[in-house]
Amino acid sequence: MSRLLNTIKCYKHISYLPFLLLLSLLFYRTSTSVVDLDIWHEMATAKVLLESNFTILNDVFSYTPTLDPTVHHEWLNGLIALQFYNSIGLSSFVLIKYFLMLNFAAICFILIKKTTSSPAHIFTILLLILLLSDWGFGAFRAQMFTFILIGLTLYGLLRYAESSSKFILILALTFPLWINIHGGAILSIILIGAYSIEELARKKIPYILILSALIMTALISINPWGLSFYIYLKNSLFMERPLISEWHPIWKTSEDYKLFIFIFFIVFFLAYWKKIDWKKNRGFACILLMMIMSIKSARFLPFFALTIAAFFPYYLKEVEFGSLLNRIWDKLNQNKLAVPLVFGVSILLTVLAFGQKPFTAKVPSEKIEHYPLIYPVGATKFLKDTNFRGNILTSFNTGSYVLWNLYPNSKVFIDSRYEVAYPETRMQESDKFYNKYEGWEKILNTYPHTVVLVAKTDKVYSELSNLDYLNLIFSDSIYSIFEIKPH
Repeated sequence: MSRLLNTIKCYKHISYLPFLLLLSLLFYRTSTSVVDLDIWHEMATAKVLLESNFTILNDVFSYTPTLDPTVHHEWLNGLIALQFYNSIGLSSFVLIKYFLMLNFAAICFILIKKTTSSPAHIFTILLLILLLSDWGFGAFRAQMFTFILIGLTLYGLLRYAESSSKFILILALTFPLWINIHGGAILSIILIGAYSIEELARKKIPYILILSALIMTALISINPWGLSFYIYLKNSLFMERPLISEWHPIWKTSEDYKLFIFIFFIVFFLAYWKKIDWKKNRGFACILLMMIMSIKSARFLPFFALTIAAFFPYYLKEVEFGSLLNRIWDKLNQNKLAVPLVFGVSILLTVLAFGQKPFTAKVPSEKIEHYPLIYPVGATKFLKDTNFRGNILTSFNTGSYVLWNLYPNSKVFIDSRYEVAYPETRMQESDKFYNKYEGWEKILNTYPHTVVLVAKTDKVYSELSNLDYLNLIFSDSIYSIFEIKPH
């Protein structure tokens, strides 16, 4: 810890104003503060686990066949969220989000500062990695803890390169905490493995890293589901998720600038391949691994960004582009307009961020700009007020909110637990129904639904009113509920 503080203290010679701009930009980009849909099923799961004294481990929320066992890898995050929700309310999720976001930014800064003292390099790398990662902080999610873990893992690898192995070993002993908050913590083991392979290529045997990885792997077993957790991690790690947008390849991202930044790093390594001293510099195996995983799924971009923070400064300071950045920085520092311009933009971004009410946790019941999710607030309230009991045909986006509010009186067709609770076919059936693909009506007759919850923007909506065995019992500007009559 003292080394971390000393790293921050040695930053005194760098102007703070450009870094205030980065924080303002990050604050603006993450100011929506919508409650994430996974939080609802996580809290519901935690509640069931507590009430049953951890004896009910399988799914209880769906009326369709689910996986056995149902390994909820985010259960501890649900417990944390539930305790804060019961004590403070939804606003606590916003506070946790910004707390983790600031920790992420601080870890990125510390990682970069560990291998370079150039203000130009620090600022440029921070700007690029924060732009790559900002989507990961739009709402409080379990994966934010994994961002922190991976940052600490990379810090441990940098310390290991300095012949100090204590940090990575201590981190390994805390692994049960991280893996029960979010299964993505397994990336820590994978990155240690990648770095170990790099060490072996240098003809060095990384005994401490191998020991740390083995300790982490063994400690995964400390969870409510025991050895079944390993099977879940294996299956989820290699599972394709074509119907979930955040799991799409990077070239399908809706934010083109992230793709351009990603391509920049690829071009950089290709352009300077022959000029880099690969024997001296470290971490490229980690960068390459996360680069490949990000190509496969844009969800891994924040983890790629962390590897860039840890190891890219090694390579940047060796090439002409790094010298160019230093010269540009020096010229900007001499420009009298630079300070007021940076300060003005920082103020503008902060004002725009506060216009989004960033410290208000939002459960959107109508469209919010730049955010696609709309919760069935009115429809759920109607069912609750009428003491509805039965099975609700829900979608991936609506199921979690519904089960949090209506369980145990009602159960759902599917929710955002996806591979945690449901076979792949369930997601395919939901997609077929709501998008009105061929055979959609069969879904209505295959399962014991009581009512159908449908958004008016769903393609199937226009067809439901034409079915004589469906009766419209609720409708607002966004959602409708159809009751299924015996037929």
